[in-house]
Amino acid sequence: MHPVKPVASRGSTAPAELRIGQGAFFSYALPAGWRVGEEGQFAVTLVAPDSRALTLMVGNAGLPLNYPPHQFAYEKLMAIRPERLQMSPPRQVQPLAGFAYAYEFEVSYGIQGAPCRGWVKVNGSPSYDQCILVMTAALAEKRQWPSYAP
Repeated sequence: MHPVKPVASRGSTAPAELRIGQGAFFSYALPAGWRVGEEGQFAVTLVAPDSRALTLMVGNAGLPLNYPPHQFAYEKLMAIRPERLQMSPPRQVQPLAGFAYAYEFEVSYGIQGAPCRGWVKVNGSPSYDQCILVMTAALAEKRQWPSYAP
């Protein structure tokens, strides 16, 4: 774990401690108190100190051209076993550098009866006869969402 220059969180003037971690497959920014939940070849999850929020990044290459971003997000979110997963209609947003398009979704679901919400962004890039899709998600228990959303 390597420290980086402290940064202020959105809406706050107080600096937040941020460290850059290096796993077997990913480098990631890790806020103070957060931990790596899982890291694999295609995904990494980071978990908040109170375990009531997490971030998730997962990507796949070699998907069929025009693979629906909402279907990709739905399939990847189902890996956390949500109850009653609901997704808003997709909203086209600015893609990350190196990607051709991106869509964002608001989500709501339950985990062991606890209501949760968050947002998901899927970035995509076509390449010959296939595409690459990468999903990032910020998710939290519904009553904690206002403090984690920024």
